[in-house]
Amino acid sequence: MTIPAWRRALAVLALVLPAAASAIGWRVTERDGVWWFERADGTRFLSRGVDCLGPGGEAKDHNPLKPEYSFAHRRGDTYDKWQARTLRRLGLWGFDTIAGWSESRVVKAGWPYTPVLHLGIQAGAPWVDVWDPEFAKNIRRLAGELTAATRGDPNLIGYFLDNEFGWADEWFLGIALGWGPSAPGKDKLARTLRGVYRDNWKAFARDFETPARDWDGLLSATLTGRKDGRGHRAMDAWMFEVARRYNEVCAGILREVDPGALILGDRYRQFYPQAVARAARGILDAVSTNYESQTTDGWISPCYFRTLHELSGCPIVVGEYYATARENRSGLRNHGGEFTLCDTQARRGRAAAAQARAYAAMPFVIGWHWFQWCDEPTYGRGDGEDYNMGLVDIYDEPYGDFLAELAPALKNADRIHAAARPPAPARRPVGVACQEGLVADGNLGDWDKSQPVPRDLLKADAPLVPFGEVFLAWDEQALRIAVRAYDFTIPGNGQPLAWDPATWGELHRLTLRVDDWKYRAATGKAHAEGKKDDEGHPVLYALPPARGDLSAAASSHIDQWHYVWEIAVPAEVLGGALAPGRKFKLSLVVENRGDYEKMWLDGLAIELERGPEPAAEPSYWYPEHGREPVRDGPAPAGGIMPRGKGQPGEPGPVVEPPARPAKPASTTFTEPAGDGGKPEKEPNKPRKPATPETTSPVPETRPVPGRPPAERPGRGPSATPADEATEQPGNRQAPGNRPAENPGR
Repeated sequence: MTIPAWRRALAVLALVLPAAASAIGWRVTERDGVWWFERADGTRFLSRGVDCLGPGGEAKDHNPLKPEYSFAHRRGDTYDKWQARTLRRLGLWGFDTIAGWSESRVVKAGWPYTPVLHLGIQAGAPWVDVWDPEFAKNIRRLAGELTAATRGDPNLIGYFLDNEFGWADEWFLGIALGWGPSAPGKDKLARTLRGVYRDNWKAFARDFETPARDWDGLLSATLTGRKDGRGHRAMDAWMFEVARRYNEVCAGILREVDPGALILGDRYRQFYPQAVARAARGILDAVSTNYESQTTDGWISPCYFRTLHELSGCPIVVGEYYATARENRSGLRNHGGEFTLCDTQARRGRAAAAQARAYAAMPFVIGWHWFQWCDEPTYGRGDGEDYNMGLVDIYDEPYGDFLAELAPALKNADRIHAAARPPAPARRPVGVACQEGLVADGNLGDWDKSQPVPRDLLKADAPLVPFGEVFLAWDEQALRIAVRAYDFTIPGNGQPLAWDPATWGELHRLTLRVDDWKYRAATGKAHAEGKKDDEGHPVLYALPPARGDLSAAASSHIDQWHYVWEIAVPAEVLGGALAPGRKFKLSLVVENRGDYEKMWLDGLAIELERGPEPAAEPSYWYPEHGREPVRDGPAPAGGIMPRGKGQPGEPGPVVEPPARPAKPASTTFTEPAGDGGKPEKEPNKPRKPATPETTSPVPETRPVPGRPPAERPGRGPSATPADEATEQPGNRQAPGNRPAENPGR
């Protein structure tokens, strides 16, 4: 492919100043501390998108035994009618962007759009040697092919490079240490390690097992491995170099191929190592992440996004957010994964609206894309996932109660965003509100999460920044501390001992002091004794209290990408019943990755206060959340919402959301005929970890040290039309010992 001279000139400028590449199209801009997309004419824009927008299958492809979304359910409908109706609906509901994995014809309908390229994964990234010239050669070829239908389109906002890479430093370093001396990246690795250890071979040998005797020998050694609890600084340094090189190659070549398009990152999978976020600075126009709220109140972690912005220096686009409900008209049982699950469509709408308002209230978030347009198939996609993700059911009928909540939040987003400001400086002492009914169960759904400990009070050693939230509350019986922190969790190679903190190096650790009372605990995953290839089992260790003291009530929750601490310090060890006005000194240390990753509060003065009155309306300040948690009651029998009027094959009305939420009418729930909605399973599917954030669309092998996890390229449809402009790659065997990549959601 021949690149015109004017495109090459713009690409050179883009390498020096990334935003300059968008001079002929879209750009990102910061005004008065608030970030926006901006059109070529200077108009500000927030991207409120919908993923997987498409008409579904033709009538001839409909299988009544396996019902799924299709415009053909409406008698006499055509694609043109579907497109006109759908875009009109989306505009009325407050959406303005056609987002990832959308059908090629609707992408060209004149709306702004954001394709997902799956660029790096098709060239073997991030597991191959990204310094090998073949990597850049493959990226150049793929960039030309994948952008052929979109280059120069003024409606193209920009490209997502990839989707949900398994950024996890354990494997990156292990794979690179196994490269031979002829690999271009092996020399880069040796130079990186020499810099970390300041040329001190003995210091390196204390952290790594290796047959090499010196730095020169390390180039030829292929059996070097990290010792348990050590070497985390080296992993962090290497992760930064890999991510930086990936960004430089992919973004640089894309800017040569299509200089007018923004580069929107690779959609992190609910987690990002801080080194990867730092590696985006000065190269990408925006960073992107998919995000699962995990609570039915729709709470969004301010720390997750603020840390990502601080490290990268970029505005943020949320590639996926969602909420689901047991009450639905598609017969869905919500199996095959774990996502935020509410009882009713109205409650689902409130959870989605809370997320949308929270994103709008963050001054550095410039887009959030709903996953997805329609419900998943009744009996599940090819991977068994069968969730009520849609704005519409499988019969193309909108969920009115849901949209009545979400639509106003989307329509008001520009006003909320324009008024967004950083949080006010912390006051001292920090007030701690009374909250009754909290239980130390590792679940923060019952907490008021609107007032975390101010982030400017949390400390971390550079280049790291705080990596979680801390919440405080009290009642008459206990002072309560909760922590929600982010880290990649896998079992360590060693065997931690409950009574020996010296063996806790690979676990998440917590040290708490309130006045003179002290508590130490650790949580994480450990292998069963004698078994190094199992998935590991959760552990929770705590040192026994001093004689005569009560121990704290402690609980934890762990998944692959984050963990939760919940501690209740009994009033007895704090001098008796708690009451407003009592003051304490609180110190807290939260540690991951040996002695490398740590955040802390040091001697924080706190004062107990009465709880605030519940807010009549949620505040649009940053962070924005309502005061009262949303509690779901028991699941309705069967969990299925009858469709009402408009049976398959009959024309049904287009139902738009009312101007304000209406009280839902009572609904009778019935069980569907057949097998009860049991999803189809692919053979030999391995057991998945229990996490609402890590559901994969195809069977996924749990990663083990030495074998990297595959990218999960999107929550796109299980099958896409052959002519789709943003067509996803099919299954392909990845090089070396990487698992095959997934075809995308």
